[in-house]
Amino acid sequence: MKFLAYLGWQVFVIWLGLGLGFSMQVIEKVKVPLPAEQCLALSSHVDPQGGRCLFEARAEGNLDRTWTLSALSDPGSSIRLAQPTMLYDPKDWRMIGGTLSVSALIFVLLALSLAPLGFELWQRGVIGQKRRGKAA
Repeated sequence: MKFLAYLGWQVFVIWLGLGLGFSMQVIEKVKVPLPAEQCLALSSHVDPQGGRCLFEARAEGNLDRTWTLSALSDPGSSIRLAQPTMLYDPKDWRMIGGTLSVSALIFVLLALSLAPLGFELWQRGVIGQKRRGKAA
């Protein structure tokens, strides 16, 4: 039973890390093809032949693995999409906080991943408890 609990903990830590990593993503300039209804709501020009528009925005990842797209021309208008098709230059992609925040995230995830092992060793008295030696 302990094995399943430890395995479940590892799955949770991986799920948490992927979610946090996804939400740290930012793409400064992205083009997203949208249907005509969404284009009109965002005051974007609709191509009469295709019935679509190419929405230029700034994309930010969210914890629920969706993207928030904020219009470059009007920062007040934004839309949230689950898995949009996005066209962007890889140079425009970055992580919030850069290398330092990604390193901190990895460190915290490793610590959380090893927490059950540390707890088990602490319970057995291998770490964290003072041992009394025999007086000579």
